[in-house]
Amino acid sequence: MAKPPSSSNDPADFLRNLISQVETNVDSLANQLMGTSQFSSTMNSANKLQLSLQRLFGAQMQRQLETFNMPSREDVIRLGETLHAIERRLTKIESRLDTLSDSAEGDTTRAQPPRTRVPRTKKPSPKTPPKKAAQPDAPLANGSAS
Repeated sequence: MAKPPSSSNDPADFLRNLISQVETNVDSLANQLMGTSQFSSTMNSANKLQLSLQRLFGAQMQRQLETFNMPSREDVIRLGETLHAIERRLTKIESRLDTLSDSAEGDTTRAQPPRTRVPRTKKPSPKTPPKKAAQPDAPLANGSAS
């Protein structure tokens, strides 16, 4: 009968055990390293350095953008907020105008003042001669009509 394969000859099992041992060793080393006050102070200093470099970079970028006469991120954000406020105001104005036009269209029975004057009829002015009826053309001297 054939022998069942043993787990010691399995390469995948060997690899799993190796990875598990490496993870355990790295975990214990990291815990020992991170548990010290020296590591905490080093990380604190690194974070402070990163923040100060970020502020310096931002200030330098602001100066460069001003030199090139370009807006910064804050300028663009401020412009966007201003534009949004203008659009809100415009929307309110449009809705008020729509309301007013709807009420004006619906209110066609509005009372109008009574007409007390009689409208004048147009009379021809005395300087203009009255129009004459069209007359047929007179015959020409050679006897033909034009």
